[in-house]
Amino acid sequence: MEEKTTFGMRLKETREDFIMNQQEFSEMIGCTQSALSAYENDMKLPSLETAVQIAKATTTSLDWLTGLSENSQLNFEIKTYQDVIRCLLEFEKVLNIRMKSDFLEVSVYDENQKSMVRESKRSVRLLYFNDRELEQFMWDWDKMRTLLKKKFIDDEVYELWKEKTLRKLKNTKVSKSNFFEEDDEILF
Repeated sequence: MEEKTTFGMRLKETREDFIMNQQEFSEMIGCTQSALSAYENDMKLPSLETAVQIAKATTTSLDWLTGLSENSQLNFEIKTYQDVIRCLLEFEKVLNIRMKSDFLEVSVYDENQKSMVRESKRSVRLLYFNDRELEQFMWDWDKMRTLLKKKFIDDEVYELWKEKTLRKLKNTKVSKSNFFEEDDEILF
């Protein structure tokens, strides 16, 4: 039998996602450290006003905090590099991410010469996911973006593909069984 998820458990999980101790987190959400401790240990439930304040301060869904939903984020928007880096760090917790540094020769279009001109090598960081499901998504996504860019499909078809893909994967849990072996060869 699966253990029941409580408000306190989800609040603690949220605090740990922010990599904060109870004192720091309580200041952020506007309560005392002792009140936060009582919430996290399910000794006390916050008032509705306090729960809403917690959800807003953490951009976490109140439905998720109370166990009514499995979606923890409130229409999360990436606006800053901090948001991007938080996402990458979150990916790292769940997925087996690999990175590779390399040099690539880059060609650019020269308007004056009306041709491609080779530039010097540029250092690049390649980020890839060691997961079969994500690998397949990345291939499909690249194909769809190419079709869109070349105007073989329009924005509506591209949006429909994204919606269909998200629906298809909605209940597919991230699983270590989808990971490739660490020593599998990487092809670039």
